[in-house]
Amino acid sequence: MDEEKKITCIICPIGCRMQVKTHGKQIEIIEGNKCKKGVEYAQEEVLNPRRM
Repeated sequence: MDEEKKITCIICPIGCRMQVKTHGKQIEIIEGNKCKKGVEYAQEEVLNPRRM
């Protein structure tokens, strides 16, 4: 099942708005990040969310 989530990165003050496309529990594409930390944050937030 394909799904797209929109998240805002909270790692730095830029606050990148990212789109994360998943297929099942696999991340297919992460778009909108301006740095590597954003990719790491998006992966963690989608696969293992800690905030509600």
